[in-house]
Amino acid sequence: LKEEGSWMKLNDSGVIFIEEPRGYWFGDKQLEGLTGMIGRQLFPNKYSAVPEHILENAAKRGHKIHEDIQMYDMIGEVGSDAVKWYAELKKKEKFEVIDSEYLVTDKTHFASAIDKVLVKNGKVCLADIKTTYELDKDYISWQLSIYKYLFNLINPDIKVDKLYAIWVRNGAKMYEVPEIPQEEVIELLECEREGRQYVRKDVATTQDEKA
Repeated sequence: LKEEGSWMKLNDSGVIFIEEPRGYWFGDKQLEGLTGMIGRQLFPNKYSAVPEHILENAAKRGHKIHEDIQMYDMIGEVGSDAVKWYAELKKKEKFEVIDSEYLVTDKTHFASAIDKVLVKNGKVCLADIKTTYELDKDYISWQLSIYKYLFNLINPDIKVDKLYAIWVRNGAKMYEVPEIPQEEVIELLECEREGRQYVRKDVATTQDEKA
């Protein structure tokens, strides 16, 4: 782990993100993002009952808040209520952001951007910002656990201490989320690569108990 002033330098994954047409690239290879994979493999019916226009409006709102918060972390500009709430949370929880939208990858198939790589209590943590009506901690737990796996492929010498959801909606709160065992993350990614359906161990156990 290299330090530059008060900042810790993360390794460059080599991934480039292109907004339009949206995609992650590693050299001349286009990689798969995580959102579609997580939806297919783990939460296939998550938004099936929500009208498309509501999902689109929520996505636009969330994207704007992410951009505003990133700008605040870069230059300290407070331009909205959401950023004000985030700034207050940052002061209260006493964390420092190392990087925003940090690109990670396995260099062969998957890539994604981690909202926040931060230092809290002297330790490196990963965080994802959510702006949804309700906070789905199960989804975020999987998302951040996959991020941790990919992060450590790029930065094998940096230990990730904890995973956090930062919920920005009518205020801002920070929740620690449990980590999915890394062997389950690896199994999930292997299933996606091979075109197989991943079977959740916790769900399978619950179903077996009911049978």
